[in-house]
Amino acid sequence: MHLIKSSFMLSRIILILTVCVLLPIVRVSYAQQQTGAVSLGTGLIAFSNGNISVMNADGSNVCRLTYSDDNQYSPVWSPDGTRLAFGSRYRGVFVMNVDGSDLRRLGPGGAPMWSPDGGKIAFLSYQNRTYTSYIAATDGTQLKQFERLIFVSWALTGDHAYFVSNSQTREQFLIDIDSGVEHSLTNNSTDSRWQKQSSDGKYLYFWSNRDGGNAVYRMNSDGTNAIKLTNLPNGDVFVRAISPDGNQIAVVIDIDIKQRFDNQIYFINIDSSTVNQITSFPSSDFGQVIWSPDSSHVAFEITSLIRRNGNFHAENSDIYVMKSDGTDLRLLTDYNGDLAYDGTRSRYSHFGYGTSDGWTSDGSQIIFESTRNRVAKTYIINIDGSDLRVLSNEIGLVWSPVGTPDRSLMATISAPNKINVRSAPNTKSSIVDSITPVKNRCMVVLARSSDSQWVKIRNPFSKVGTGWVSASLIEVRGDLSSVPILDE
Repeated sequence: MHLIKSSFMLSRIILILTVCVLLPIVRVSYAQQQTGAVSLGTGLIAFSNGNISVMNADGSNVCRLTYSDDNQYSPVWSPDGTRLAFGSRYRGVFVMNVDGSDLRRLGPGGAPMWSPDGGKIAFLSYQNRTYTSYIAATDGTQLKQFERLIFVSWALTGDHAYFVSNSQTREQFLIDIDSGVEHSLTNNSTDSRWQKQSSDGKYLYFWSNRDGGNAVYRMNSDGTNAIKLTNLPNGDVFVRAISPDGNQIAVVIDIDIKQRFDNQIYFINIDSSTVNQITSFPSSDFGQVIWSPDSSHVAFEITSLIRRNGNFHAENSDIYVMKSDGTDLRLLTDYNGDLAYDGTRSRYSHFGYGTSDGWTSDGSQIIFESTRNRVAKTYIINIDGSDLRVLSNEIGLVWSPVGTPDRSLMATISAPNKINVRSAPNTKSSIVDSITPVKNRCMVVLARSSDSQWVKIRNPFSKVGTGWVSASLIEVRGDLSSVPILDE
């Protein structure tokens, strides 16, 4: 009998397999960089629909940043919100400014993750059945290669990072990035995996069978003082999330008894080491389990499974929310579903790759992606199940960090044909470049002439870079008087 063991992987199969054919699915946490709860109405949103685009938080002022025949995906913001890293299906990992300028290739693979200080980017490649992790400076230099190691996360200091070996025992390492010195955290011949770092960076939590049974351990972030927190029921254990207040760990245990899917959420109290089974769903599989910012609630993805011809198949996926003590369970995505070809109705709702932890910053709403009427969109809903609405017609939204600086004034071409870019703000100056109108292709507005008849722009897609264009041929998205006057 064939079993698909995790809806966490099912919900990310498009991200890792179809857009990055070099990276098969593995059960480690490199696939998404967590950036915190979403602060609605502020900052910028990046997304991919084959190329990378950026828009305002209200969905306005969409600017397409890349133009490639390759499939570009998974944009990730730098900590200061001024740059984006992303993967390209066949060409590797790239980084660029938020206006699309200074585009640089860093190396092969995908799944980029910024260091806390924004100075380095880690990414992962899979070739010849072997995983290789890379870390590079954001200008493309200082590329370091870590063979047969899978990057997991950055230490909060940014000068060290955690890796797991591409071996059956999944041994975990802490590596000094500059010196390359490796320190084994789980130096043993047994299986240890699903490492999670506490929010303050002091501890690592992981599952291991080093004592002959299922158990969750805690150790200091440098690998010292590993202690067993508690034993767990037999089965595959996945450490999903640590509550922001540091009091509880959410784990999913997959108990396959007599070829029956028994996959449930358990909470571990860190202080008392008590274990409580929180859910009791029949024939179901869990994806992400995420805490609200104040640790008062938990939301999770669940996929309902149906058995056909001896195999389990994903039928529907939904999102639930409950209080952190396991009470007040609510189904948030109560949707009748789309009519499938076989006459059944199916629905698919999950947390988006870019919505970080799915919660708004005040903990009152949840953001998710759902396919309805055969169209995937991003939705938002109150945690009591009220006020469901479409947040965006795009999916894979990635909010910029809180405090991101305002974007420069942007402009698009309003003329129907190619326009000339000149060396000075007059028609007698030489033509230095030309720009063809393309939907949502944006230019950065740098300055204006004293009579506001000419605008100096920076074209991120031109080798020339800057020049003057007639204001009558472009549409400025914002207040032109806010930019400085410059007559050349």
